[in-house]
Amino acid sequence: MTTVTGLRSQTLAKIQNTNISLDNDRIIITYDLDDAQPGEKFEVWLNITDASGVLIQGRRFSGDIGNNIEGGEGLVIYWNFEEDNVTLSDEISIQVMAESLYKKELSYIQALALSTVVPGWGLAKMEDKKLYGLIGLAGYGFIAAGLVYTLNSKSTYKDYDNSNLSTERETLYNDYISKKNTGEILGWTAAAIWVADIVWMSLRYGTSKDDPRASLSRRITTGFAVCPVSETPVLSMIIRF
Repeated sequence: MTTVTGLRSQTLAKIQNTNISLDNDRIIITYDLDDAQPGEKFEVWLNITDASGVLIQGRRFSGDIGNNIEGGEGLVIYWNFEEDNVTLSDEISIQVMAESLYKKELSYIQALALSTVVPGWGLAKMEDKKLYGLIGLAGYGFIAAGLVYTLNSKSTYKDYDNSNLSTERETLYNDYISKKNTGEILGWTAAAIWVADIVWMSLRYGTSKDDPRASLSRRITTGFAVCPVSETPVLSMIIRF
């Protein structure tokens, strides 16, 4: 007898540590349902096949099987195979299956759209964790700080341009370069936060079934520059769905 596992639908949970044993007229299957979300429940069932791959219709199950099963460790399913008129003369395969009953408010595409506006917003909605809001605060915080430094550098450059003292001009120019570079670094840091958030969410929720290893770098393009008109930082992002 062998056991394998499977878990369907969009969830972070995993079926692990499955084991099967024989106890007189029943089979005992143990498993762990790890990494479930708080309050997330599952429908759990068994796919049982014989050595030829023919499905065995079992009904005499008890334990942690059926609807509204909570995640955790040490879950147990009992199958009274004799009451199902099943003999164990041949090898059988038992597959522990589960599907999350947790209904997310948003699709992946909708969550991705939210994260392009505010980093972390999509994850916060998908996983119902307000802590992800800190990612948005960090992203816009770096943009604001970059804007302040860029505007200050612009003001410093004007002072440098209007000064007639060589020592003052040198100090002002160095100050201008420092502020300008700091503004650009802060802007690129904000861009990195956006990209990291979207890539992380895409890896967890947006993997393509047809091409699970599809490169996200080919679908996401970001940039940071200084607007030539207003001389302020500009963050751009293009996502190809």
